[in-house]
Amino acid sequence: MATIRRARAQEGPRLQEIESAAHEQFRVVGYDNVADDPPDSIEVLTEYADAGRSWVAVGDDNEVIGYILLDVVDDAVHVEQVTVHPDHQGAGVGKALLDQANKWAGATHRAAVTLTTFSEVEWNRPLYEHLGFRVLQDDEIGPQLRAVQQHEVEQGYGPEGRVAMRLDVVASGGDISGSGLMADRRQWGSATRAVHVPWSYPGGQQPSSTPIYQTSLWRFDSSAQFADVMADVERGYVYGRGYGNPTVEAFEAALAELEGTEAAFAFDSGMAAIHTAVTASAAGGQAIAASTRLYGGTYSLFVNVLPRYGIEVRFVDDHDLEAVAKAVDGAKLFYTETIANPVLTVPDLAALATLCAEAGVPAAVDNTFASPYLCNPADMGFEFVIHSATKY
Repeated sequence: MATIRRARAQEGPRLQEIESAAHEQFRVVGYDNVADDPPDSIEVLTEYADAGRSWVAVGDDNEVIGYILLDVVDDAVHVEQVTVHPDHQGAGVGKALLDQANKWAGATHRAAVTLTTFSEVEWNRPLYEHLGFRVLQDDEIGPQLRAVQQHEVEQGYGPEGRVAMRLDVVASGGDISGSGLMADRRQWGSATRAVHVPWSYPGGQQPSSTPIYQTSLWRFDSSAQFADVMADVERGYVYGRGYGNPTVEAFEAALAELEGTEAAFAFDSGMAAIHTAVTASAAGGQAIAASTRLYGGTYSLFVNVLPRYGIEVRFVDDHDLEAVAKAVDGAKLFYTETIANPVLTVPDLAALATLCAEAGVPAAVDNTFASPYLCNPADMGFEFVIHSATKY
């Protein structure tokens, strides 16, 4: 059984090998143009890996045997590419990769998974229909998906013989052939979603309540198993404080779902989260822009600590959009608060997110006072949403 994990940038050459081998199958059914089509470039594959939008299937011998690339198109998760090496087809690897697309769609509150494919090739449309996809009618195709189709035409694919397909997301973000016994999580209330965490219990059978793991270390059957867990080849845990533990993962999964983000990372404090977001975005000799209305600890970090790293902080009135536009010019991050602590002012978050997107500057917001119950800044376009989670 294949293991699904995030792709790594250095695996690009292997993914090209898989795609080239899979393309050759199209020659048998008369699609020489597909067989002759070169695989995605290393640059493209690296971009997907760095963005966290590609996953690979790893076989029993730890070799990558398939992969999937995902985008967001018309507010649905779109399968840009899903490929399995011919030596491993028919073993459920493609289905496992599509299950991952469904999980990612559920975690990011997308209603569907879409793809475009060949209508008459037996391992394309008929296979996807078997997995629950349906062909979209012309009036169901959104503008971005239509643009994808037009790009395919420009590359010599279709429009004849190509179809767009859709799979409605399974509520639990799980197996696409699931029984459907779980209700649609997006229809649940916030309290229910917070308690019933969208997280896979490592023991297999799901407990009715999330357990608290009080250990810092885990046992291994062999040094080889330890090495596989450390290398992220086998799922497992090493050291609770530095490499994660099931309790923290469950917390992260709950917060990510409540905020509608792809993932969440837990830190020892809110200030540690802020420090990480900033220093991951800016380095010495670079600048960030920040609201003048900030929690005192954040202000102290920006005034007393970041300058020691050579990071310039441009403070700006976040209620003055023209001033913000000037401040973010050339900056690596914009930082604000949903409800400012302690003055309780509220900026126009949607306008700020749009302004930053147009400037190509990531936006971060401290959402502690509002909480995910009242506000989801990621839906407005914020890349980082930060909480001091002990406040509630």
